Amino acid sequence: MFKKILGSCLFLMSGFWAGAQLKLPRLCSDGMVLQSSQPVPVWGWAEKGSTVHVSFRGKQYHARAGADGRWRVSLPALSSGGPDQMLIASGKQKILIRDILVGQVWVLSGQSNMEHDLNSVVEKYPSLLADSSYEAIRQFKVPGTYNFKQEQKDYPAGSWTAATHEKIGAFTAVGFFFAQQLYHDTHQPVGIINISLGGSPIEAWLPESALKKYPEDEAELLRFKNDSLIAAVEQGDQKKAAAWAAGLNRQDKGEHQGWQRLDIHSAEVNGWFSMSVPGYWADQGLGQVNGVVWLKKSVLLRHPLTAKKARLMLGRIVDADSVFVNGVYVGSTTYQYPRRRYDFNADVLHEGINTVTIRLVSQADKGGLVPDKPYALVLDQDTVSLAGRWKIKVGAARAPAPGQTFVRWKPGGLYNAMMAPAFSYGVKGVIWYQGESNTDNAPEYALKLKDLLAALRAGWHSESLPFLVVQLPNFMTESWDAGASSAWAALRQAQLSILSQPRTDVAVTLGLGEWNDVHPYNKKPVGERLFLLAKDMCYSGAGLNGASFVPLHHSPVARDAQLLGDSVVIHFRSPQPLRIRPGDSSLDHFALAGADGKYYWAHAEIKGDQVWVHSPQVKVPRSVRYGWSDNPLRANLENMAGLPAAPFELTVKE
Repeated sequence: MFKKILGSCLFLMSGFWAGAQLKLPRLCSDGMVLQSSQPVPVWGWAEKGSTVHVSFRGKQYHARAGADGRWRVSLPALSSGGPDQMLIASGKQKILIRDILVGQVWVLSGQSNMEHDLNSVVEKYPSLLADSSYEAIRQFKVPGTYNFKQEQKDYPAGSWTAATHEKIGAFTAVGFFFAQQLYHDTHQPVGIINISLGGSPIEAWLPESALKKYPEDEAELLRFKNDSLIAAVEQGDQKKAAAWAAGLNRQDKGEHQGWQRLDIHSAEVNGWFSMSVPGYWADQGLGQVNGVVWLKKSVLLRHPLTAKKARLMLGRIVDADSVFVNGVYVGSTTYQYPRRRYDFNADVLHEGINTVTIRLVSQADKGGLVPDKPYALVLDQDTVSLAGRWKIKVGAARAPAPGQTFVRWKPGGLYNAMMAPAFSYGVKGVIWYQGESNTDNAPEYALKLKDLLAALRAGWHSESLPFLVVQLPNFMTESWDAGASSAWAALRQAQLSILSQPRTDVAVTLGLGEWNDVHPYNKKPVGERLFLLAKDMCYSGAGLNGASFVPLHHSPVARDAQLLGDSVVIHFRSPQPLRIRPGDSSLDHFALAGADGKYYWAHAEIKGDQVWVHSPQVKVPRSVRYGWSDNPLRANLENMAGLPAAPFELTVKE
């Protein structure tokens, strides 16, 4: 039974702020989780040459601060448990760290699908946020920052947070579900160091030494070592964005004429264009318009209201929006990716006709309301659909908004500022969920992924550091062309290439994506699949790259393809019984190509732990594909536990 011991983050003796130098990194603070069963580093800074004493679990450890003031002690392998306290002292200076747990510590890194928290998927898992509290699962969320000049020694902010009812919503969703499974399986506390940043490409997470292989990336890194340049670029971006927005507001007739207050049945609105929601106005006769577009929908409430609270569900909107109900502002969102959920007092509504108004800002490309998302007004247990015909009128049309530089995504910056400060902290392994921002160059991504692994293992001084990768899920529209190119399929193949390195594995996530959302809701199975891989690799066996593992924990991954007569035989890395997805009658989404490189859909059949593929249109197959599409919904090969086979493209061996 783990309990919370309340206390300040750091107990500092008087005089510390008056020139004393004893200091700890942000990671070494109240509520931290230390890795069990391996040596545990504790470090910090003190006056040059001073002796530092560390007291933990009744034992004393000592270190002397070096010329740079840094000191370090190594605690022997610890048993799991807690809570404990740790006292660090140097001379008259003391720091007390409270509420320490010992268990399993994992680093979770990547871009937005790793960063997305439980609050963002609350509709998928409502009871979790309403009822759950896990005191023994904790997260340290690293603040998003960059440094192009050097590796930072510490973070500018950050603290450990327990997954209590009040705080659990801020936890990385994938990370929490992984930690939840790990906690239940090991009965040990779990610490998550969340080092993720939305939109970040892999090169932002690479060290300067690795970037020397990539001239364009290295040139960008060297360029952004100039602080004056960064300031000029960021100020320039801000000015351009502000000027575009200001011009839009000046031109917006709806803003100046108060269109948010217009009743949907007023004479002014009767002449507005009509479009179907959800949808994009460019597809419905209005043409390509960027700027401000106003939309209105009538909502009929037939009975007197008893609810005190109401919620508007407006799916996803491209790009930004401000929303009004009967002329009353109820909420806004400044960019396209968040799901729109606006809560407001129900007394804004009334029996009869109500008007919902959206002021939508389209910055570039097609604007509108994304299909296959929830659009409704929710009152207690009653739900009124908002799908259907809406009135629409352009308030202001402008050229697309100027692009942004996103300095924080430039090569090397996140490695130095977000990853490097964690290298001294003892961890069990690293989980990586990233790739959406690198689909333009899959072959290079495969190289960079290996470079990242090498950098992480060098940073943690462990050639056997476990490294788990989340393969990109299905996304965008399905293709029925057997020979279609697919950037996402190529990136998935690049991610699989990491399996050539020891102590690595890949969680296949086909079937967990959404065609219309790069940020799918279904995060729990991702965390659960990662847990199965971690369990095999770290807690019950040697894993896929070792001597033993549990096949059912691993998605089938093709090893090679061999020609046998007019058929191609697919062998898998982890031989195990295979099956067709329940509900389907035959294998799908296999294709063969001959010497001309033209692919044709092929017949495929499971034979034990192999798949045999043939096509009368391809007499001598030279290559074979499976699930080679951005969104291969028809791909239906899986193992007996229901884990999907990884998509692949292989050269056929004779």
